[in-house]
Amino acid sequence: MKNLSKTLLFGAIVLALGACAPSGQSESQSSGACDTTVYSDECHLSLDYKGHNFVTDGVGEVQYVRHIDGDTTHFYALKADGTVDNTELIKARYNCINTPESTGSVEDWGYDASDYTHGFVENAKTIVLSSNRTDYGNPEMDGNGRYLCYVWVSDKEDASLEDLKLLNLMIVEAGFSPAQGAEDSIYADYFYDADRKASCEGNYIWSNEEDPRVPTAAISTTLQELVEGVRLNPETEEYETFNWTDPSANPHEEGEAVPSSYRVSFPCTVAYSYEDGGDNAYVYADYSLLDDPSTTRRYGIYVFGGYKTITPLRRPGWKLQMNGIVASYNGNLQITDVSYSALYPGDDYIEVIEQSDAAYVPPVVTAADLQDDYYVNQVVEIKNLHGLSGEWGTYGDESGTGYTILCEDGSGYRTYIRAYSGTIRDRNNSKVTITAENFEEYFCKEGETFNVIGPAVRYVNSKGDTFIQVQILKNENLTFND
Repeated sequence: MKNLSKTLLFGAIVLALGACAPSGQSESQSSGACDTTVYSDECHLSLDYKGHNFVTDGVGEVQYVRHIDGDTTHFYALKADGTVDNTELIKARYNCINTPESTGSVEDWGYDASDYTHGFVENAKTIVLSSNRTDYGNPEMDGNGRYLCYVWVSDKEDASLEDLKLLNLMIVEAGFSPAQGAEDSIYADYFYDADRKASCEGNYIWSNEEDPRVPTAAISTTLQELVEGVRLNPETEEYETFNWTDPSANPHEEGEAVPSSYRVSFPCTVAYSYEDGGDNAYVYADYSLLDDPSTTRRYGIYVFGGYKTITPLRRPGWKLQMNGIVASYNGNLQITDVSYSALYPGDDYIEVIEQSDAAYVPPVVTAADLQDDYYVNQVVEIKNLHGLSGEWGTYGDESGTGYTILCEDGSGYRTYIRAYSGTIRDRNNSKVTITAENFEEYFCKEGETFNVIGPAVRYVNSKGDTFIQVQILKNENLTFND
């Protein structure tokens, strides 16, 4: 029942969520003792959204682009003529709520909260964003470059103000978030009333039940098993196909509680670290091939620190016993929900096996090599590249976040290099700020080549096209040749 929001139409979602009591909902508490008012039916947007743009006016219709989690979604604004304005990606952080985590870390009911929000924004025929203003004007942003939004949804096209429902408020009513930071909200009374009602009903975050979708004990495995998509059967001593990112795809008993992800533990070494609002790293391990023990292969994976301090991930060369949840982003395996404490280690924390200062030596590859998925999630070096053309943004999906260069290494093969906007070192080791206006000229100068060190990652754009690109994440990882 918890996956209805993914598969049913918008209207059916509303009916189904009110008609059943799956795990995380209390039937006894939801009896007649609690307030029966549906506050999302009474709360309405007062500003006309038609003909307005959210980025400039604080209210406007948008198109759904990408789901992140229970309280964050990406959108594009719609122009007055109904066409999509993809010059700026609107990263919307929902006002007055804070749902349990389901990405960088995983908390009880985070997956359900994420599915609930996803179901509405994906199926809505009209989506409108508004700010915490009673007039037209620039909306407020948080410290992470996200707009603070009220998200209004309707199953009707060209919806009237009465047709729109405040999804932020519905999330509180459903029991996926308290009314957090609502004291200055123009809808404060609705949020507080919905909070009291949800608390009385005892659903999800207000329940005393454990979330069956959140994994507990870690599975002992290897990076080889994760990347190859296999698992050793101890009874047969044979490797069997295993889906590490979708537990429901693996055999299980009828009626068995199946988690939404797996927690795993495996040995690895830090190859490359960087700080991006938190500690993140690429780790690796070398193993003999399963079908050819005489050949050794390197396996790599990305570890997302979840915007918190994870000291071992800052230490290239350190050998770790990794512990975290397996996830996938744009087709790339990653480990999330990681924690570390030198003083108070937990059973599901990263363990330091050996502190080593041995430098990581990246394999030198060619553009031809990068046609093979083998190097995905590995930190590599590619030399003598010359830029052919470039595109600001991310293959048309985003704007203002960086630049992608189509390059050739002189062998006739081409590959993509991805760098992020900001200041980097130029040919003379001087600081240069790369912009949408100068990045092609900068990388595509006739007769010059450059070398890049960085992780090779798979990228899938909104059209479904797949690319493997090498990311420039540090100034010193880009050098120009004489």
